[in-house]
Amino acid sequence: MAFYDKYEDIRKMIMRIIREMVIDAEDMDYFLEGILDKMENSMRADMLLNQRLDESSMGYLTPIISINEGRDELIITIDLPGSDPGTISVDVMPDKISIEAKIKEEIVRKAFGQAYWANKIKEYRGVYDLPHIVDPKSVVVKKKNGILIIRVKKA
Repeated sequence: MAFYDKYEDIRKMIMRIIREMVIDAEDMDYFLEGILDKMENSMRADMLLNQRLDESSMGYLTPIISINEGRDELIITIDLPGSDPGTISVDVMPDKISIEAKIKEEIVRKAFGQAYWANKIKEYRGVYDLPHIVDPKSVVVKKKNGILIIRVKKA
């Protein structure tokens, strides 16, 4: 077999790999577009504002949460700006996570000014469904600057 034949075999193999990568990228593109469409619809400004106003009349805000999946664990990030670190409570159940935390009064006043309903906002509160059953005994929580990073093993 000549040197040229080996070179040609390698070139064909590289071209086949590139084609497969392009096809995979197109599939990923459709997947990401679907996720972005869902996010855009779920994060409409008018809906979010109404949700926040409804919550504020009940005396709490729902924290912003992100759930990412690893191979054998879930990584849950929760934003609790202005929360009192000593009051943060996280309860992980096999299929849900519950969060509660008191909000520092001066933070509420700074954020909302003297609005009459600002006096009612006292805490963060939220219950979220998890995409997988998890082992509550495996929970590891890190707190830093109002952000919680929770790692929990899938069951």
